[in-house]
Amino acid sequence: FASAMFIFPQWMMVSPENYQFLGFLSCLGLSFAGTTPLYREKFERNIHYISGIVSFVCGLTWLILTGSWASIAFIAVIGGLLTLLDKKNYVFFFEVASYVVVALTLLLF
Repeated sequence: FASAMFIFPQWMMVSPENYQFLGFLSCLGLSFAGTTPLYREKFERNIHYISGIVSFVCGLTWLILTGSWASIAFIAVIGGLLTLLDKKNYVFFFEVASYVVVALTLLLF
């Protein structure tokens, strides 16, 4: 939850006005995923997974639309390398890689 609060203002400042909604939805999804940590229970699991997917898709879409192609390649490389460590949780590693790359991209803007 806290990471979304710190990323959101920077995301709004560097985003073109047409793409600001993607930053909002991504931070909203990240906040919901962070506030439902008991993802083993059925109700919270659905909220956690759906909000994580929304956050991931919106963040990735923002990277594509703003022309950060190098960032997307970086997500693929980091996610692929981390997946080699633990093949069972590959989706988690790609989500973490995408959040790190979005945060680094925002810091560089």
